[in-house]
Amino acid sequence: MTFVTDNDVYLPGELGIDGGNPLDTGMPDAMLAAIVIFGILFVGAIITMVAVSVHRYRKAQSQGIDLLTVDQDLAARLMQSEMLRPADGAAPAAAAAAAASRSIEERLRELDDLHERGLISADERAEARAKILAG
Repeated sequence: MTFVTDNDVYLPGELGIDGGNPLDTGMPDAMLAAIVIFGILFVGAIITMVAVSVHRYRKAQSQGIDLLTVDQDLAARLMQSEMLRPADGAAPAAAAAAAASRSIEERLRELDDLHERGLISADERAEARAKILAG
C-alpha cells in the first residue's frame, strides 16, 4: 500500500507518526512554538551573561583589579587596617591623638547621638563628657 502526499510517494514504513507527513512530529504547534521560544530566550540569556562578564572583567582590569585574586586582596587590606589592630600601648595614643584633632563640639555631639540611639547609657555619656571637657 502506498500513500501520496504533495506529489511524493511514500511507503508505509517511510511515513511520519500515524502514517502522516514525515515532517510531522506529532507535537502540538503551541508546544513546538514554546520550545523554540524557550530555546531562543535561553541562548539570549547565555549571550547576555557572557557579555556582562566580559564587560565587568574589562572594567576591573582598567582599574587595576585582578578578579581572580580580589578576595585575597581585600582580606589583606582588611587585616592591615588601623581599625583592626590590637590595642597596645601605641594604639590608645593614636586614638587619643585622632580624638583630639576633632573639636570638642564634634565629640560631644557624637556622644549625644550615641546616647539618643541607645548605644550608651546616661552614666557612660556623663563619664565620657567629663573626660572630653577635662581635655
